[in-house]
Amino acid sequence: MKLFDRYGHSLNLSFAGEDNYKTRLGGSVSVLVYLVTIVFAYSKVMQLYNKTDPTIATTQKTIAFDKTALNLGENNFDIMVAVG
Repeated sequence: MKLFDRYGHSLNLSFAGEDNYKTRLGGSVSVLVYLVTIVFAYSKVMQLYNKTDPTIATTQKTIAFDKTALNLGENNFDIMVAVG
């Protein structure tokens, strides 16, 4: 378990021939963090693969057209599409 300890602190002197002092508790916490990260990533990949729980944002704007000309410029349009 000490092998997995990512939270071991450096020592200015060596302790038992090691530069870092690692504990079973630190190894356990590190393994738990790894497992939680893997499970979270797996669940997100499965959601993406299965196309479940999508977040869809929509905006609707109603434009009243009248007989006057519609002048589009740099500051008064949201999307422009060119076909050709």
